[in-house]
Amino acid sequence: MKIKGLLIIVICMIGLLGCTSKGFDIERVYQFVEIQSSNGKEIGTIVNSDDLEFFFEEMKFQEWKYIEEKEDFGKCIYKFIAYEFVKDDEEYYIREDPYELYKVDDNYYIIQDSDVISIPKSAGQFLNSIENKITITQPISEDILDNWENRIVNNTDSSYGTKKKTYNDETIVSKITKIVISDEDELDIKIDNKEEITAFIEGLDTDSWSSIDDIPNDAILRRNISAYSFRRRTKEKVLTTMYTIMLYEASNNEYFISETIPDNGTQDGDYIEYYTIPKSVADFILQTE
Repeated sequence: MKIKGLLIIVICMIGLLGCTSKGFDIERVYQFVEIQSSNGKEIGTIVNSDDLEFFFEEMKFQEWKYIEEKEDFGKCIYKFIAYEFVKDDEEYYIREDPYELYKVDDNYYIIQDSDVISIPKSAGQFLNSIENKITITQPISEDILDNWENRIVNNTDSSYGTKKKTYNDETIVSKITKIVISDEDELDIKIDNKEEITAFIEGLDTDSWSSIDDIPNDAILRRNISAYSFRRRTKEKVLTTMYTIMLYEASNNEYFISETIPDNGTQDGDYIEYYTIPKSVADFILQTE
């Protein structure tokens, strides 16, 4: 019954910041549902909180019945993947619950991993006509998942106001494919060698950064630094922005950083943080060629 337990937790999370259940002590941060055709092509996503609540209510999880005998269900009608970005014991992670919809005669079934589940006819009819029953956005699941993964490797979440600089972590460095450094003139430096990327990240010395509320009004932009990684689950190598760092210099020779983790479709807005940094770090950035 482990799958049903997870799905019930999904229900109690809708509209809530936290939910405690037997065996779980987790906080929901974000959630969405990806809808796929029978061949696995993404049709769209459900991201609005009211639509998500309606979706999970119509699933009628409490009436699901697990069955032992398996039969030939033929081709699935739709595939659904419920994603959650959750916090558990100060750690963030992505949870993924996939399930497939089948119809045999007038009966509907869900297959999830190795479990076969008989679901109410009303729930099956709702899922079978999902494209006419609920607001579905354009396919943006990859953008959302990219954003979530970037927040995980940077240990960030605006809902909880936490921030821990870990750019030199091996997990982050391994995800970075390219770093581009530019200014408002013609500077255009590209770093795409793993050893050089690692050396540059270490040179940022993020442990020396101090968080501040904002950057002084007289500060002038000196450098724009963007880190890129390849988008998840795509055959083509499509680059997506992990984060952008902007170096500013104030009139009193103080240096500041504005860091932005892009929204990428999460509907939460870009995550922006400001820092004051030592002159040695600023010199390192400005001298990078």
